[in-house]
Order: sequence, then structure tokens, then C-alpha cells
Amino acid sequence: MKKIKTNRNIDVISKYFYPVAAGIETNIYEVYGNLVKKEWKVTVHTSKNTLTQNNILPSTEIINGLKVKRYKWNKFGFLPHISWRGDGYVVLHNFNVFPHSYILIFVYLLKTLHLKKIKLILVPHGGFVPEWSTFPPITRAIKKIYHYSIGTFLINHTVDKIRSVSEWERKEMTSIGINPRLVKTIINGLEEYAFIKPEKHVSQDIKRKTKKYGKYMIQIGRIHPIKNQKAVIEVLKNIQDDVNYVIIGPIADRKYYSSLKRLIINRKLSHRVYFAGVVRGHDKYYLIKNSILMIHPSLWESYGNTLNEGKSQGKIIITGNTNGMPETIRNRHNGFCVNVLNIDELSLKVNYVLNNTKSTLIKQIEHNNIVESKMNSWLFVSKAYEKLLTSNY
Repeated sequence: MKKIKTNRNIDVISKYFYPVAAGIETNIYEVYGNLVKKEWKVTVHTSKNTLTQNNILPSTEIINGLKVKRYKWNKFGFLPHISWRGDGYVVLHNFNVFPHSYILIFVYLLKTLHLKKIKLILVPHGGFVPEWSTFPPITRAIKKIYHYSIGTFLINHTVDKIRSVSEWERKEMTSIGINPRLVKTIINGLEEYAFIKPEKHVSQDIKRKTKKYGKYMIQIGRIHPIKNQKAVIEVLKNIQDDVNYVIIGPIADRKYYSSLKRLIINRKLSHRVYFAGVVRGHDKYYLIKNSILMIHPSLWESYGNTLNEGKSQGKIIITGNTNGMPETIRNRHNGFCVNVLNIDELSLKVNYVLNNTKSTLIKQIEHNNIVESKMNSWLFVSKAYEKLLTSNY
């Protein structure tokens, strides 16, 4: 690849950013945080929203060396204040209709008029090829038409480079019509402290809670139908009754959260299910380390950061057999991929792991996960991403 001279200013556009801390937000925090340390200047343009409250966050902030500018969100998104005549980078994270469509159309006009100097990068995180069944019918129809027609056209004619987070995502995008020469896969990473024994850095509060949780399976992800926590609650009645279920993650869908609470009560499982909320840093890895297994029955993932987090702690992981999940969790090599819509199949696999903790296969999977994870830090990902930005390919 040929190295190109570049302006080291990056404007990142994302609907959410910290304190919202799901996969996209963590990706932005880690990757661009590392670039700032290498003298890149990064501004994150985002909304004032959290997952559950609108327009409550401050207008400006510095987070992990990143300058954060927040805008009031409305049904048409927000318009970021960016110097479009500059020659730095503008990076679109996710693939929302708003404000992404405004930006793509505007940059297309600049290019048509031979005024485009900025380099436009897209990191869709699976957002261009989402799980369509999770959208209401009318929204789904509109987005599909947009993605497969004007969206594809605008990407191919305005975007300079696309970073996919999995080979599955790259193949899905190019099969729809995205120019394959634009797309390069750079998977997500892990914090450096994932590989450090966390005990001395862990809060006393988490240590107390870990004892209270007893023998537990863990799932990390926002409380939302796509993460399918309901399936694990149903599994609990089919496995030994001394195994509990700990859920780490913010409430992204209050209606779904309420339905989970009702299900727990109806199944008489209140003493076995714990909603731990948002847990970060060493505390998160301590909870993973002390679990008996990680379960991740998500209905859709383009990659799944949490799967790598579980691997780093040598955990057996049970996850879905679709989208990008089998790419991260190779069946019987890193864990087990099953049909997560089939409660009986999911229950059988959980019981298998619980009843075979000393077997050769389980021990080999635990070893595989620790070894592979050591080559997948956020620092490594950031270096690969910087090379993508500054090189022709």
C-alpha cells in the first residue's frame, strides 16, 4: 500500500456516545482514543441523548482525549458543524437514515462540483445489513428501499473507504451491490487490561455482588429484544436450579425490560436472575472471569464485542449460529453455536457445558480462547485502522 499525506483531523458522527457504552460507542472510544495519543485531532459529533432519555447530556465535553460536540436530536437527526471544505476525514458510524443521508447527498454534490476534499469513511457496524425483522413493517420497508437503492448509489459514489467489522458484514454488503474495492475488514478489539489479572483493581462492590450471584451464567448486552435475554430466562427452568443468570448492560427498551420482569415473576425465577446494569473496566472482566460460562443468544450480530471479551477470560461461549457470530465463535473450537430460537436446543447445550467442565473438549476450548484473544487488542485494531485511513488500496 502506498502511504499518502493526510490532514490528521477526524470528525466522527454517531447518534450516541459515552456515557452510552454499547458496541459502537466502545469502538469509537477505544479506536480514536488511541489515535489521539498519536497526535490525531478527533471530534465526535453526537446527540445529547442516552438510550432512555432525550437531550440531557452536555453540549461539549472531553472524553478520553476526544472532543465531544453534542446536538439536540429530533426526528430528522442533527446537522453536525463541520468544515466541509477542509481535507481531513469525516467518519460515519452505523448507517442511519438521518443524519447520514444529508451528509452523503451533500458530499455527492461537492464531488459533482469538484469541490470535495474531505475523505469520507463509513463504519456501518452491521447497520447497512441489519436484522430487518426488528424494525416495524413501515420503517423496514422505507429503510430497505433506501439502503438498496439511493443508499447503495451514494455510498459507491461518495465514500472513500468502508471498514467492515467482520467478513460476514463485508460479504453481505458487497452481495447487495457495494463496491468490494471500498471495503476492508478490521475486526473489533479488547482493552489491554483484559489480559491482566483484575483482582487488585476490582471494586469492593463488585466483589460483594459476585459472591451474591453464586454460580452464574453471564450475558453482556443492552436490554433489547435483539439480545434475546428472554431465551435464557426460559432456559433456566431446564437446567440445574443452583445456576443463576447475570445480565450486564443498559436498558435500551423499557417495554422489553418490563416483559422480562413479568416473565421472571411468572416463572418464579426472581432469586436466579440479576440485572447488574452497566459495568465497565476491570469490574466487567472480573464478573466474566468468575462466571461458569458466557451465554449470548442474540438474534443478530455483525460481530459481537462481548464474545471476544468472554474469550479473553477463557470462557466457554454459547451463541447463535447466524450472521457474524460463527466467525468469532467457531463451533466446538471457541464454544458452541446453536439455534437460539430453539429453547430445547439451547438448554441441551447449556446442560452439556455444565456437566462436562473437566472434559478434554471443554478444556481445549478454554485454552483456544485465551491464546487467540491475546492477538486482538484495541491497540492492534487502532493501528490497522490508521493504516486504512492513510493508505491507498
